[in-house]
Amino acid sequence: MTHVKSWLVALVFGICTAGFIPLVVANEPEVISVNIDLDHKVQKIRGFGASDAWSVNEVGESWPDQQKQQAAEWLFSQQMDEQGNPKGIGLSMWRFNIGAGSAEQGEASAISNPLRRVESFLNKDGSYDWNKQAGQQWFLQQAKAYGVESLVAFANSPPVQMTRNGLGHGSGGYLSNLQADQYQNYAEFLAHVLDHFSQKGIEFEYVSPVNEPQYQWESNKQEGSPWTNEEIARLIKQLNAQLTDKQLNTKIMLPEAAEYHYLSADSTKRSNPLHNNQIEAFFNPDSDHYLGDLAHVPKMVAGHSYWTVYRNDQIETTRRLLQEKAQEYGLEFFQSEYCLLGLERIIDDMPQDEWDIALFMAKIIHADLAIANASSWSFWTSLSRTNANAKNRYLLIEKQLAPGSEIDKAQVLSRQVLSSKTLWVLGNYSLFLRPGFQRVMTSLKGDLSGLMGSAYLSEDGKSLVTVYVNMQDTARALKHHVVSQANSYELHDRLIYITDRSRQLMLAPQQGEMITIPPSSVVTVVEKLIFPNSVSKASH
Repeated sequence: MTHVKSWLVALVFGICTAGFIPLVVANEPEVISVNIDLDHKVQKIRGFGASDAWSVNEVGESWPDQQKQQAAEWLFSQQMDEQGNPKGIGLSMWRFNIGAGSAEQGEASAISNPLRRVESFLNKDGSYDWNKQAGQQWFLQQAKAYGVESLVAFANSPPVQMTRNGLGHGSGGYLSNLQADQYQNYAEFLAHVLDHFSQKGIEFEYVSPVNEPQYQWESNKQEGSPWTNEEIARLIKQLNAQLTDKQLNTKIMLPEAAEYHYLSADSTKRSNPLHNNQIEAFFNPDSDHYLGDLAHVPKMVAGHSYWTVYRNDQIETTRRLLQEKAQEYGLEFFQSEYCLLGLERIIDDMPQDEWDIALFMAKIIHADLAIANASSWSFWTSLSRTNANAKNRYLLIEKQLAPGSEIDKAQVLSRQVLSSKTLWVLGNYSLFLRPGFQRVMTSLKGDLSGLMGSAYLSEDGKSLVTVYVNMQDTARALKHHVVSQANSYELHDRLIYITDRSRQLMLAPQQGEMITIPPSSVVTVVEKLIFPNSVSKASH
């Protein structure tokens, strides 16, 4: 009888939370008081983004208008529908891949997947063709039209005309694939591309000239090149001069480290000592490769949140070390690429399905923001196909094709895009935490396998956004209290948005003073901060 009773309570609770029917049950969860300290400010948010590698060019160039417009809306829109639910996730950062020319080489590029071959604006004769990368340019224009605040141009490899092996990827070894006498030419190429777009009204805030320099990139998977710290420093000095010469305001993002260890410590894992300890290498004034005095190099480092996510102690330790190292040199940290690599290696909170993968990503976003103090957070491939093994690990939007449609242009109308849970989980952060928001400390002691949360104050001090991640299968109840020595605030006009197995960034009904965090969910709470004497009790 007890078993049946518990089963009925669980069933009714599930129905009610999905249908938003108020419910009072016995054994209500203990209410956790969360104090939010408005005076204890931490990092400022610069943006949330994703990249246009690899399928964006194909979709933007040849897919039906309705499908690519839907994809753009999901990625960039900040609008709400008639029910108050978001139409998109409002990315504030978009990463545009400057190709090396492997697409023009075709099979001779030695990159097996045609979708991972990228065109180059630079022709063999040294002229430029600005009609290249047309699909990527379509999405770039959409990002601008939707008001994306920060555009990033990134290159995985120098143009094939400039590389040692004539290819867009390495042939083994740890030295750059760029020919020794082509550093200035590569810097001129990047600056010329940026200048072209600037004249067209598209200003790139950042340019990233190297990507995961610790890897040899000798495989046939994509464009890429290794770079030693010495080679990076040589290139950045050339690029800095070119940006100054063209009077561009673009800042240089570096070094896009393959994982956090390479930024903050001497790590020989899958690498060479010449590629490691990159914060020290580029921002210690005593280093031979110091770049901190260059006009276009901000006090910021970028790295990728790969290979450090498999155990909770690993998640915390690596990010704590990175945060301390960046703080030592007064640097901001940008997490510039993430997707879930090495699924089989996970020990803590092993994902079982597509929702678990999205929820696991929310944990990593929280850890990067609240432990590593990331100012920016970006996903890797925004658009991709999926399969039973990959699930939604490598995408925000899934592109679906009818059988044969990849090669049969007549079936182009059968192509469609589908939003994934990873898209909407990212939206719990990206849509509401706009550039200029600043993280503030809370009393909640985050449990990476339980309940975690982080709070953010708007630039004008009038809005508070709190994002909670509940990894557990039980609901949690919270009550917010704002703390400030300078002012006495009240919280008003609360809006709650929930993403879980059955909901995707859905507006929830008002809950009173208590906030319920459903089981296995990501919840964003948006509240207004008001002085008590500026509002009547009737509006509370």
